[in-house]
Order: sequence, then structure tokens, then C-alpha cells
Amino acid sequence: MEAPPNLNEPPCLALFPRESPGPMLSRCQPYIRNIIEDLQVTTNASPEAITAVALATIASAVGPNVRVQTPLGDSVPVVFNLAVCHQASRTQPWFDHLVHPLLSMVFRMQSLFAANGIQGIRDILSGWEHELEKAKHSPGISQDALARMEQSIANTRATAKPNIISGSISFRLIGKMLAQAFDNGITVMKLGTDPGEELIRLKSTERARVIDVLNRSWIGAPLMLDRCTSSGTVSLLWQTQRSPRDLLGTNGLDPQWGVVSVLMFAEHTTSALNPPSPLPHQKQWAHILELIFERRCRIQSPVVFTVSEGAEAVLHQFCEQVEQRRRDIPTEYHAHWVWLPDLARRLALLFSLLGTDQETSVDVNSAESAAALTWWLARQHLCSVIGNPGKIDATARIDRTDKTAVMYAKIAARGPISRRDLRRSFDNPRAEWFTPALDALISSGRVQMNEQNEIVVCQ
Repeated sequence: MEAPPNLNEPPCLALFPRESPGPMLSRCQPYIRNIIEDLQVTTNASPEAITAVALATIASAVGPNVRVQTPLGDSVPVVFNLAVCHQASRTQPWFDHLVHPLLSMVFRMQSLFAANGIQGIRDILSGWEHELEKAKHSPGISQDALARMEQSIANTRATAKPNIISGSISFRLIGKMLAQAFDNGITVMKLGTDPGEELIRLKSTERARVIDVLNRSWIGAPLMLDRCTSSGTVSLLWQTQRSPRDLLGTNGLDPQWGVVSVLMFAEHTTSALNPPSPLPHQKQWAHILELIFERRCRIQSPVVFTVSEGAEAVLHQFCEQVEQRRRDIPTEYHAHWVWLPDLARRLALLFSLLGTDQETSVDVNSAESAAALTWWLARQHLCSVIGNPGKIDATARIDRTDKTAVMYAKIAARGPISRRDLRRSFDNPRAEWFTPALDALISSGRVQMNEQNEIVVCQ
């Protein structure tokens, strides 16, 4: 369902669909949709930002060795750059929930390496390989048991070079981390210092070198590190207190040094409720990320997905639409939207990868879902880049019945909850819809007020 137009929005945003999250999320796999919906009903973060972070986290778990063919015949990795700009005092809890399983797996590898050293890891690997050879000649050994042993060998081999997550954007550190990453791919995340703050504090010469690394990673080209070329991929998965205007200004990812393809989301509220821990589908989300990451450890060389003829036609049409609408976008924002076809191609690869363990070709359905989802994400991205004061949020896009359903889900997940906290869980809790929606839930007998004057779900 489309929402009524926002008169505060720049005219160029009318180019993008204003659909409610439901139809878009239906294009995602159930386990992705489940965790997104968990967070959507327990926080007031925008559904676009939650969806983009979930997909970027999966892409980071997949790693740089899963690639998709381009029309020029080369290939690019599935990973993409993303930054969530917020005004919270430290971090966004919903963001932390999404990336925590990936960070935990990497930290375990790094702890194992720190405890054993490179020689210790080699000894462990040798022991696993010896046990596997014995098992292969043992009668009655199951294929599942062999597969588990082979996975242990792959995990141990990767542990010898476990530094695939970096907390710094420093050019010198990037070079060192790539040399210590088992598949030459690193994701830069917030582990301490605010990454946006660090970027802005870099000297202009180093910032230009960092931008060059990001741009080369985006197109799958060799990186220029310390006067020599090196294979590798660097991607951003940021949450930062710096605004998009800061990140894209002259002291940030300034287009004068080359266009950096970063999907931006500005989360303007600081009143988001912390999601419950654990979320209903948190274990499922962690399990899926573990399976994806284990597959990354097993891949020894790049796997390149081809694009079917039908899928290529869908992506080509999407590219033409981007070009046709470019004249309606203010010139100063062209740099932040011309790479949308590249993002759509990566998302098509991601959907194809998650849809099957056998095929290595992007299908039509994956391409169509990726194109639709890219338009949906691009609207909030462009809104964030322009700095539109009329933030688009989930509650502004759906009718009162949908709002009542969202409100009921929030109460079910967080109750008992006070009326004040329930209102604060919405970005724009206008009285003209909030009070009637709550009254409707109470009169229908679905929720009630307890003795502490808190709202609870009726048993």
C-alpha cells in the first residue's frame, strides 16, 4: 500500500516506490524475513535500514570468493558497502543483534589463534587431517561424520589467518589485515572507535588512498598497497554517529577522489527501544550465519556465478531505468545513485546463492527480487543523502489496521509496557492514529491494562 505524499520530500524521491515493507520483505528468504520482522516490531528503526544491514551481514559472511559475472566478462564479489548514521549515545542495539553472530565466529577464531599461535594451529590441522585419513578407511563411517571432519579442517585452516574483520579504516592497517585474512577479504566494522569519526580525521592523502582501495574493491580490481598490486576485497559495514553529510563531505568520502558506492541510512531517532534478547528468531539467524560462514571457510578459490539470459535482461532493464531517471536527480547527487545497478547485481547473486546449494547461475526470480528491493532501499538511501527532514518510517506507510497489527506485535514482544514507552517505540506517534489504534486493541479484548497500568496481551 502506498502512503500519502510527504510534502517535505524533494521531488526526485517520487521516482521511487513508497511501498510498505511487507511486499518487499516477502522477496527475502524466510529466515531473513523472520529476523527483520522481529526487529521491526520491537524497535523504531526503518525497515529499509534493518533489511540492508541483514543482507550486508550475510554478504560479509559469504565473503569475497563468491562472485557474479558482469556484462564485461569480469566478476565482482557479493559484498557491498553500507553505513547507518545515527544519533544514539553509543551503538544501535538492533544493528548489534544482526552482526553479533558473525563477530562471535570471527572472535572465536582469533582467540584460538592467539592461544595456540601459528605452529599450534598447524599442529591441530595436521591432527585433523590424520584423523580424516584414518576415518576414510574405517568401516561404517558415515558421510555426515566425514563432512564434519572436513569442515573442522576447513575451519582450522581459516583460523591460521583469522583477521577478516577490521575495526579501523587506516590504509596501513588494511594492508596488514588483508595479509592475515584467509581469503583476502576484510569487512570494516565498528569495534571501538567510531569509523566515521576515524575517516574524517584521516589526512587527505591517506583518505584518498582508502577511497582508491574501496573503489578498486567494488569493481573487483587489484588493490594498490605499498606500491604493489594485491588481490583483496575491502567492504564497509558501519554504524556511526557521523551524518551522511559528514561522511560524504570534503573530509569524508568526497566524490572528487572517485565515487564510493556506499548505501547510506540516516536513523534520526534516539528513542528506539532495545530489542529483547534473545529475539524469537535469533538462534535461527545465528545458525544460518554459521552455515554460511562455514561454507566460506571451505571455499579455496573464487566461485563465479553466471547470469542467465532472462536475469541479465531484468538487470539490463533496471540499468536503463536508472539512466533514464538520472536527469530527474539533482546533479550533486548523481554520484550516490549511478552505482545502483551494481548493487542490484550483487543482491541478485545473494538471493540466488541463498536459494540453492547447487546452481551457480543467477536466475530470473532472483534478479527481479533484487531489482525491486534495490529501488525500495534506494529511496531511503537517497533521502538520507539529501538530508530530507521528513524521515520516512514504517508507520508512515501503512494504514491504521496495519498500525494496529504492528502495535499488537510490539506489545506481545515487549509487554508489560507502559503507554509512554509504547508511544516512544514509534518514530512518529501522532495522536490521531495512536490513541484510536490502542483503543481498538483494548476494546477488541486483545490487550488490557494490568494493575500497574501497563499494557499486556490478554491470555
